[in-house]
Amino acid sequence: MNWKLVGTLVPTLTIKLIGSSLFFVYFSQIFSEVPKITSPGKTSCPLRWTLYEGKCYYFTTLRKTWDESQKECVSLNSHLAVISSKAELAFLNNKTQNADYFIGLRQRNGEWKWIDNTKFDPGIFNVQDKTNDCAAIGLNSRVSKSCSEFNRFICEEKV
Repeated sequence: MNWKLVGTLVPTLTIKLIGSSLFFVYFSQIFSEVPKITSPGKTSCPLRWTLYEGKCYYFTTLRKTWDESQKECVSLNSHLAVISSKAELAFLNNKTQNADYFIGLRQRNGEWKWIDNTKFDPGIFNVQDKTNDCAAIGLNSRVSKSCSEFNRFICEEKV
């Protein structure tokens, strides 16, 4: 019998058995729903979401139409972002830097409306180019985009 071979195989098999056992024991925890991360204070956001002023934001890298974007946000228990203050707009502009992102503002019958029916205030958010029906933001820009165009998007969830 080759004792050197046995001496290396036994520890290797033992480690593999222990590793496999631990994997099966913790499988449900590893692949369960995304955990919440608690920040100092009373609020928390899901992993990969950004906390700001009691809201969680998810900046996607996916590119979808406006309607598909809203459906994706709904599947994440949220909606497209609604901007209610100049500070919030500055925060979002800072995060969007190099690309345009759909937000929850859409023009219907010539009137701009937020997706959650919050009153549209052009003093807070003014769409610079109003030729299309859906709004997007990027670094220091607020423009209209075709709703059928593919863009990144921002989901928002209240904490």
